[in-house]
Amino acid sequence: MKLFFTLFATAVLMLSFSITSEAQIVLNFERVNKAKAQKYFIGDEITYRKFGEKEFQTATIIKLIEKEEIIVLDRQYINVADIEALRTYNNRGWSRRLGNQLYGLAGGWLLFTAGDELISPNYTADWEMAAYVSGSAILTGILIQTIFKRKTHKLGKWKRLRVLNLNPGN
Repeated sequence: MKLFFTLFATAVLMLSFSITSEAQIVLNFERVNKAKAQKYFIGDEITYRKFGEKEFQTATIIKLIEKEEIIVLDRQYINVADIEALRTYNNRGWSRRLGNQLYGLAGGWLLFTAGDELISPNYTADWEMAAYVSGSAILTGILIQTIFKRKTHKLGKWKRLRVLNLNPGN
């Protein structure tokens, strides 16, 4: 009985792996000399600008057609070659680091002001100045991280979009 169950389980596993699944097609945003590419899957939002337009449009990817390189969006379809620019909304590394350093400056300034108040009994710390410095550091950190949150990539020689089929059988 144990041998039968083992053979039956092995046969079921072999049959399930032999059935080909639906291809995984992605929109790949590549930059020259960068090993890591950004992938957009079906259901992701993409912000783009077509040639000859001034405004960016945001839409959800419904389907990707590999052979014709067409992106079917929720309101329209567009050819990959018709996209002039792409906008990404992930924080840039330097702005995130600088904002976090400014938050640390604010906390450190308040901590050292409190330490000065505790260590020197005859001296009263300037809490108003500490509030100004800490508040301006926090506001500047938030402002830097907000302003430099998005980046516009102009497609062309150094950056490109491609529709790729990641199915291993194709």
